[in-house]
Amino acid sequence: MNDDLRPLADRYLDDTLDDEQLRRLEGILECDPESKRQFIAHCVLHAQLGLIADELCANEPQHRLVVSTSDRSASWLPIGGLAIAASLLAVVLTSFPLKQTTQQSGELEYEWESIPIRTVGYAFPEGRSGQAIAVVAGSSGAADTTTQMTAAGGVNVSVSAGSRFGFASDTKGLLYSGSVLVAAKEANGQFAVELGDKRILSHGARFELNRLSTDVAYVDAVSGQVEIQTRIAGPRLRWSFDDVEHDSLPISLRGQSTRCDGLVGSGAIRFHDERGTCANIIGGTESTVGSGVFATSGGITIEAIIVSHWNAVEKNSDVIFRKEDGPNRILFALQNNETIFEIPEVAPGPVLSFGIFLEQFGYSELDMPLDGQDGRPRLDQIVDGKPHHIAATYDSFTGIKAISVDGRICFSHYFPAGHCVQSGGPKEAMIGGWGNREAFAGVIDELAIYDYALSSEQIAKHHELAAQGAPWLPARSGQDQRWTTITTVQPGQRYYFGEEQAVSLSIAKRTQSKDRL
Repeated sequence: MNDDLRPLADRYLDDTLDDEQLRRLEGILECDPESKRQFIAHCVLHAQLGLIADELCANEPQHRLVVSTSDRSASWLPIGGLAIAASLLAVVLTSFPLKQTTQQSGELEYEWESIPIRTVGYAFPEGRSGQAIAVVAGSSGAADTTTQMTAAGGVNVSVSAGSRFGFASDTKGLLYSGSVLVAAKEANGQFAVELGDKRILSHGARFELNRLSTDVAYVDAVSGQVEIQTRIAGPRLRWSFDDVEHDSLPISLRGQSTRCDGLVGSGAIRFHDERGTCANIIGGTESTVGSGVFATSGGITIEAIIVSHWNAVEKNSDVIFRKEDGPNRILFALQNNETIFEIPEVAPGPVLSFGIFLEQFGYSELDMPLDGQDGRPRLDQIVDGKPHHIAATYDSFTGIKAISVDGRICFSHYFPAGHCVQSGGPKEAMIGGWGNREAFAGVIDELAIYDYALSSEQIAKHHELAAQGAPWLPARSGQDQRWTTITTVQPGQRYYFGEEQAVSLSIAKRTQSKDRL
């Protein structure tokens, strides 16, 4: 157990944590699964020692057993029996926070809000007949046994043992490894399974998808016809600020924010670092996390062109984009604040920060130091009054979370592949500020949000066009046409994705089988 976790765990069990210590404990457990496991074991041991103490002292109630170890500064005190151990486990295994508290962000304190996550179906694990488990949007995990899910979209989804699958919504899933069987309950039951930039779409059909490796997969159309589709490149949401009718959602300018000449195209937004300055995005929200147009699962990209005049003083943040749905926030900002959210840890100082909530990891921020080290830009290279193309990406299929500046990746972190983003919800999204605080100083243009991770080649191309003053965003956002069909698979047929040798191998095996017959 690490040095920070042990004393915080002791104080938690002794009920002596103050608010700051509680926030530190929440941050450790949300971001580090191994620390969470150790904390659970620690709590269970504490309860078991309590049982031993009660039993040994049953005949001598005037004595109390105190158990200590050489590396501890405080003693374990008995707190109850197995019921307490079970209670502790229940507390630890549910979502944090342990109790409602506040978290400091710049100068503003905000509440850890308990916003419900959309339920997209119910799972029935093998051996647990009749015990339905609610499945929420953005959940993912490895199946220990075959798990069947009844989705609200009118299908049954059976995930085989050892597979890793994500439930993005009631009509969409993500297969990271293993296999899944999708069977429509109704003729119009629709469900799609994504494999990065490809997906299988069923309208009332039954199909089985097997992922053999990162690059190779195949689908069997068991009954009914399925469509093989490829993603149409383009953002889910975009604001070029050239023509308000073509932007995805309207905005409301607040405080010292005004329209100005564009860095690309005819229009942009200028923000002054004054209280109450921002551009509120109107609409696109729903009552639960996992709903609305800001909900994404498989990945996300936020990109923009900025001219920054940030002063970079301590505790001053300049927000580029922020949507605040409790811990399920999306954040892209210049910051100079102490934080418990950063993964990986970096030295204090000015950073470009990208924050999202990952299922099983919680909320964390990738904070890129603006220090000029290891290919990163210096602060004075960002706040030089010149246009810069910036992008923040996360891809659940690779686990890579990255920040790019002027067409190249400058900072990244690898999470284990297969962890969905959880976003969306009831709170307004904002550009260039957040409520009455964290106003941007400068100009923001060509802001776009994608529900997948742009490739390094795509980001480099966008920067190249930005440097020429040429637009790359489509005339409208791609909310309606996100995928295009490249082929259909008829009942009894198999279709391979990936390496050509997989197709050749399949043909060879089929030929050999026919020869034997």
